[in-house]
Amino acid sequence: MSIIEKIIEEKKKEILELKNLHGETLFSSPKKEKDFFLNSLKNNKYLSVIAEIKPKSPSHGEMIKKEETPEVINLYKKLGVNAISVLTDKNFFGGGYDLLKNVSTMVDIPLLAKDFIIDTIQIDMAILSGASAILLISDILDDKTLLKLYEYAKLKKINVLLEAHEIENIKRCINLSAEIIGINNRNLKTLKENLNHSIQVRDLLPEDIVKLSLSSIKSREDAKRVANVGYDGILIGSVIMKAFNKSAALNSFLKIEKEIAKVLEI
Repeated sequence: MSIIEKIIEEKKKEILELKNLHGETLFSSPKKEKDFFLNSLKNNKYLSVIAEIKPKSPSHGEMIKKEETPEVINLYKKLGVNAISVLTDKNFFGGGYDLLKNVSTMVDIPLLAKDFIIDTIQIDMAILSGASAILLISDILDDKTLLKLYEYAKLKKINVLLEAHEIENIKRCINLSAEIIGINNRNLKTLKENLNHSIQVRDLLPEDIVKLSLSSIKSREDAKRVANVGYDGILIGSVIMKAFNKSAALNSFLKIEKEIAKVLEI
């Protein structure tokens, strides 16, 4: 069984526990204004930065201790990231809805609930915990489930970051009339990373949506590469979590101007 399959099996158990505790659905309504997350990423001059709070991961182990979390949150607030991604998976990534809720009390910055969402109750929990956006990973969802979750999130008036790696899944996201699509540079089947993947599939993405490059961005030069082919933003996590000087590491990804090189290329 792959790590993704193990995570999904654990998610099914968590969902049963949530439904036993709360019922099938929860009353939830976003606390922030509509499109808080989406509008924060619409920056025509600079590459937007979503900085992540990821206590641990299956591939890296523990990255930050619980007592370090407030310091990281304050750093993100001080340096002015466009949004914060919070892992809400507990077993594999050390996060949780309580972590998301704590972050929401500390900042007035759009929050992305990052998880392996397979049921609508997870969307309700994210909203109740202060999220302005949720992540839907198209590579792990069939057509029916992806559509159901996407429409439910839209009904709840919360922004959706649709993630894809495989080309067929990028097309599925586009067909949903997505407003935000993130290209995962990590293949979830093999867990191999390749920054060139974002660059290679860039022309598949519509010009009028927010385009994000996710994973494998380890340096300012990497960020400039995706900015120069027309991406609007990046999501960075492990590179900040593992850095000895987190302030310097994060600063290196800020104020990267989006160039017009792609338009001029022949």
